[in-house]
Amino acid sequence: ANSPSLESSDPESAAKNRAVLNRLAQTLKKYKSYQVQVEGHANAVLWYDAARAQREETEDLYPLSLARAQTIVNELVKVGIEPSRLSAVGRGGKFPIVDPKKDVELWKRENWKNRRVEFILEK
Repeated sequence: ANSPSLESSDPESAAKNRAVLNRLAQTLKKYKSYQVQVEGHANAVLWYDAARAQREETEDLYPLSLARAQTIVNELVKVGIEPSRLSAVGRGGKFPIVDPKKDVELWKRENWKNRRVEFILEK
């Protein structure tokens, strides 16, 4: 949950992560004119306290989200994608898929969805 690693204690999840990364690399090799911005995201847990939430964002979430994006960039380079095509951006916890301020019960069940990496393709 608080790691930028592709690896997981669950071998099945780790294998799925690798498969997605390899599929993405194959696609990027096919479409060489695209630049890729890799955006890392994290899950805010102190959202209910504004002061603590700001500190969490600055000290924990932003660095974690940037590390997640950079991990993916590094892995894509390892499998043959040109580094000049890739950039890593950390978004912290500012863009949740499941927002606790809108539905705290849903967030309790599905906050894992906020821990993610997104790919923005630019031609």
